[in-house]
Amino acid sequence: MGFLARFSWQAHFIMNRQSILVILLFALGLIGLGHFLVSDGDAWPIRRFEDPVAVPSRLGPLTKQGLPNLHQICPGVYSGGQPEGATGFASLAELGVKRVISVDGARPKLELASRFALSYVHLPQGYGGVPPGHARKLAKALQSAGSPVYVHCHSGQHRAPAAAAVACVGLDWISVRRARRFLEQAGTSPRYQGLYRSVDEAKPFSVETLRQTSDEFPSFAPAAPVVESMVKMEQHFDTLQQLLNRGGGPPADQPDLNLAHQALLLEEKLAELLRNEPMPRTEYGQLMAQAEESARQLRLKVNQGAGATLPVDEVKRLVEGVRKNCQDCHRTFRD
Repeated sequence: MGFLARFSWQAHFIMNRQSILVILLFALGLIGLGHFLVSDGDAWPIRRFEDPVAVPSRLGPLTKQGLPNLHQICPGVYSGGQPEGATGFASLAELGVKRVISVDGARPKLELASRFALSYVHLPQGYGGVPPGHARKLAKALQSAGSPVYVHCHSGQHRAPAAAAVACVGLDWISVRRARRFLEQAGTSPRYQGLYRSVDEAKPFSVETLRQTSDEFPSFAPAAPVVESMVKMEQHFDTLQQLLNRGGGPPADQPDLNLAHQALLLEEKLAELLRNEPMPRTEYGQLMAQAEESARQLRLKVNQGAGATLPVDEVKRLVEGVRKNCQDCHRTFRD
């Protein structure tokens, strides 16, 4: 075989080997890419909803007016705090959200939500964890929505991220590792061990389990009296803090808000709880009694400041003292 013929054959052989190598590498790359998209690693799953919406491409913390602690756990699933008035619900509508899931004990703002064509699913839960039956309902509520969903609690830091995470794992939309990282990203406190445990133990539900789960949900589920009282107390704490941040005076758009009245309502709510709930001579009863006494001292201090210069810093310390009593009790007996 002549030199030119041998060179031509060798060049053809090398080119064929290179072509085969390129094809193999390309195929392996596709396999790797597919694994990246569906693996339990750091990839986010692709989720398409029936209604075409402009879902933000960036996952994680987002900023929208009226939506405190807003995060996107996976495409089309958001978690955060209670929407703040019409502004918050308008922001949800801009995100393409059609279904709002509340895991808070407070009554959902149904009329305000309906103004923005939003429907509510009310599935209240505590801080102790997400029970399997509750997780299944949450997963079904996400799956059957057909459009982006917003899951919220009061502050958006603890119960809502956990509920959204467990539900997404239950639908096999994200991995447990990603779900746990999401809780950390959302600021869920490690002291809520039950919430973290629910995420760590979450597993995808079978197709049959989800098929047998009802897709009919309440728009409002009345809470137990003790839960309702705690929800009201949290609202009083927030109002007191807002008023104190303004030096004790009411905002221009809510002139009827009164510091002394809010302090009184907080004390009465604790007193009502002590009257209606049996309080044995245990640590629980002692903590509740301490909280009521702290609230009484707060009311007296605010009343002393009426008509004079309000000792704002001192009142703030008293408010934090009452809140700490409640948090200590909460941490010991509900977490």
